[in-house]
Amino acid sequence: MANQNILLVEDEKDIAEAVEYALKLEGFEVTTVYDGEKALAEIFKEKPDLVILDIILPKIDGWEVLSTIRRQPTTKSLPVVVLTAKTTEVSKLCGFDLGADDYLTKPFSVNELLARIKAVLKRSQFESRQRELARELPKIPVGKKGGEEIFVSQEDILYVKAVENYTYVYTPEDNFLTTLKMYELEEKLAP
Repeated sequence: MANQNILLVEDEKDIAEAVEYALKLEGFEVTTVYDGEKALAEIFKEKPDLVILDIILPKIDGWEVLSTIRRQPTTKSLPVVVLTAKTTEVSKLCGFDLGADDYLTKPFSVNELLARIKAVLKRSQFESRQRELARELPKIPVGKKGGEEIFVSQEDILYVKAVENYTYVYTPEDNFLTTLKMYELEEKLAP
């Protein structure tokens, strides 16, 4: 886990100093900011490996920071651990709905925070590796759009549907009537 950069977004200096100290002892590089506006600037400039995000922040609150992170293609998979005094079930559900990877309430145990951070980073690294492997899968032509041949990998395909002599390939963005027969598609997609 060493040499990973964590952005700590916490407006309470005592808490920020304690968390930063514990993270550095674990070998993490830590950048600390004290408001949501600086958090977004730092996220898009430095691309941290993980963000620890308070919700009650000056300038831009943590909800808006989290929402902005999830809306941007370059940061939508950035791991975010919420660390906040907002303890209600509604707040927790809101955090997860907005895309928090984990949610820890104050007061908290530093050891529990470290364990959660390590778990989130481990999952994130696994998912990142899965995305890399998916990019390496062979791409097959499934049809044309605007006169341009469309290629997809197995990972891009949600499902395939055969209707009489036609085969339709469905992806998250679109669906295509392909010239390939179902058995040809299966052969091309087989590992």
